[in-house]
Amino acid sequence: MGNDRVSLPRQLPRALRKLEAAVAAVLLVGGVLMLADLATSSLETTLREHVLLFSAFVLTTLGTAGVIWLLQDERRRVKDAVEEMRVRESIEATLLESVPNPVFSKNGDGVYITCNDAFLEFVGRKRDEVIGKGVHEIFPPDRARLYERADAELFARGGSQRYEHSTTDARGVLRHFHIHKAVFRGATPSEGGIVGVLNDVTELVEERSRLQTTQRALEASLASKGELLAQLERARSRAEAASRAKSAFLANMSHEIRTPLHAILGMSEALADAGLPPAHLEAVEMIRTSGRALDSVIRDILDFSRIEAGKLAVIHEPMRVWQVVEEALDIVAPLAASKRLTLVPDIARDVPEWVASDPGRLRQILVNLLGNAVKFTERGEVVVHVRLQRARGSKSAATHDTALGRASIFFCVRDTGIGIPASRVDAMLEPFQQGDSSTTRRHEGTGLGLAISASLAKLLGGSLRIRSREGRGTSVIVTIEAQRLPRPVEAATTPFLEAEQPELRGKRALCVIEVPTQARAVRRMLTPGACAWRCSRVPRISRRISTEAMSPMCSSSRARRSARRPALLWASV
Repeated sequence: MGNDRVSLPRQLPRALRKLEAAVAAVLLVGGVLMLADLATSSLETTLREHVLLFSAFVLTTLGTAGVIWLLQDERRRVKDAVEEMRVRESIEATLLESVPNPVFSKNGDGVYITCNDAFLEFVGRKRDEVIGKGVHEIFPPDRARLYERADAELFARGGSQRYEHSTTDARGVLRHFHIHKAVFRGATPSEGGIVGVLNDVTELVEERSRLQTTQRALEASLASKGELLAQLERARSRAEAASRAKSAFLANMSHEIRTPLHAILGMSEALADAGLPPAHLEAVEMIRTSGRALDSVIRDILDFSRIEAGKLAVIHEPMRVWQVVEEALDIVAPLAASKRLTLVPDIARDVPEWVASDPGRLRQILVNLLGNAVKFTERGEVVVHVRLQRARGSKSAATHDTALGRASIFFCVRDTGIGIPASRVDAMLEPFQQGDSSTTRRHEGTGLGLAISASLAKLLGGSLRIRSREGRGTSVIVTIEAQRLPRPVEAATTPFLEAEQPELRGKRALCVIEVPTQARAVRRMLTPGACAWRCSRVPRISRRISTEAMSPMCSSSRARRSARRPALLWASV
């Protein structure tokens, strides 16, 4: 190729002159020129920019033999770099377009350099109308200034930036965004820029607005309801005060109301025994019957008024449980006899004989319950079960049967009457309530009996509840709390159910009973082992012995009172 020095045009950069000398030396002595040995950042940059120019110069100056490798190698490197860049740009473009949110990037001058289709849709422009443009060329002035200030602040402090922004999109629809932007740095400060993402939270903001509106409406409604409730509370307080005043008035007027009525009843009793003519006697009997009915109604109303006024007190004094039950049965016995109903007392042996409670109020409860049972029963029986309530967790009826402690006594008045509809059971404990309107028409009464009994049971430390099935009868259960007492010295020497033991031992007793429940009660009354017991069904009774004048308990107790009489327990048959 000759030993002449290779000359390059003076207009080429100085780096190429250095390369000229190196190439000339290799061509003179032979060998291979390694560009890496001469590589500097300035030279590499220059070679990349002027490789084609240099190759053309060498080809015209030195011939083709010495520069084929250089040209082919550089073309291969450029091709690989271009391919790699194309792949990277494809990946970046695919990734960018796969993001559903608007994404953009700007250079350091605030000019958009990339964006995805979602961003183009948001601004309502084509790609060539965005790329290479600034915010003032795309957005209205007020929005452009806002974005420009935010970008300047981010560039100044670096890092990232988050803020909320509401604006209209290309269709004029108000949209709400969370904007997140961050600074990226290039090889030189001028190559840096900003990348940003717009997260559309319009639905979330609208839902939050709806919830806030609903909350304000609820608060206003609650305030209104609170005022209404306050008004209702004031009205209720006034009504209760008026009711208490009425009850207090009736309670205070008890004597004034009942005294004239008792005078009327007393005079009617005297006239009935005065030997009047039958026509006059019938009128007197009507006066007496009506007066008694009125006295019962007034008594219920006055008791209920005293309960409401808080003026009804209980007096705890010694009482015999069986005696209170017997007295209640004696009161309702005539009505039961007129309807040919059987009254059955069923008192368990472990029930304490003497306790401290209010016998008058307990008797009133039992009379109310027995009266209702007889009133609403057309055929069958009315049973009074008395038990010592089983202590919780104890297998026996009481934990300490003989201890003089507290006793929970269980009274259940069960009938075989018409029953109560299930929908009316709970309402029966409310004042002035009866089973239904037809019952109210057929049977007399104020509807206060159960309400009064429930209040009295509560005053006695217990409760009242109802179990009933329509057409199958009703059971009303009352519990009271009482203090056990020893037998008083002045009381009878023989307690209930034990008075006849000495006389019954070794004896035989014949009890003619047609009601199985009553038979079981009588058998329980007889002390086991006191007498021989045999119970058999009698197909036909030749002669009916009437005991309508007395209750079963009454007749048995009277038999016990006389030690000289035969040991006969008489039940209604």
